[in-house]
Amino acid sequence: MYIIYRENREIRTMKVFYGRCSKEESKQKNSIDTQKMIVEDKVGECDEYFTDIGISGAKGLDVRLGLAEALESLGKGDELIVAKLDRLARDSYLSAYLQFQVEKRGAKIVSASEESLNGTDATSKLLKTIIQAFSEFERQQIRSRIKSTMALKISRNERVSRFPRYGTSFSEDGKRVVRDEEQQQVIRLVKSLKDSGMKVTRIKEELEQRGIKTAHGKDTWHYGQVYRLSRRVT
Repeated sequence: MYIIYRENREIRTMKVFYGRCSKEESKQKNSIDTQKMIVEDKVGECDEYFTDIGISGAKGLDVRLGLAEALESLGKGDELIVAKLDRLARDSYLSAYLQFQVEKRGAKIVSASEESLNGTDATSKLLKTIIQAFSEFERQQIRSRIKSTMALKISRNERVSRFPRYGTSFSEDGKRVVRDEEQQQVIRLVKSLKDSGMKVTRIKEELEQRGIKTAHGKDTWHYGQVYRLSRRVT
């Protein structure tokens, strides 16, 4: 359908696909291929396809380059089509910002699997806001449960990360966390230097001058490493 005439040229409404999946979703029901299938089943093939793979829906445009490019491609009358609205954003503030940016370009957002949210009337906008709010709530609930589980495992000295925290190492079977006495001495040294009034930059230099290596065996300490150690011993 041709809807706009400018300088005696026909400009066709463009359908722009945007898909996103996090690292955990890349091979599950929210994979990019699945999202494309949902969209193309509802609206047919799109004119342009943009994706962000392995990125959370809470991340901004500075990280989600596919979304940034999709927005830049939109013109008046175009449609930004997603399989579900949570593919676009899982944060209410970000969602509102994206909605504003799309409407500013004279385009609109279309959800292939949530047709009742595609209208521009007050009811559709309210439903869209509610869905997005619940999506954000669900994400925060999941994050809270993960943090609680992690805290419980840490309290039991169970392994929860790829690398051990400085001052600890892994047991021979790799399942538990044990104290590394040599690194514990370094932590006590940092505490002593900090208590004497020494700044982080000076503590960093002192560690290097004494030939004390980082957890990965490097001679040079980064400011952030020493800062985190100093925070741990306050």
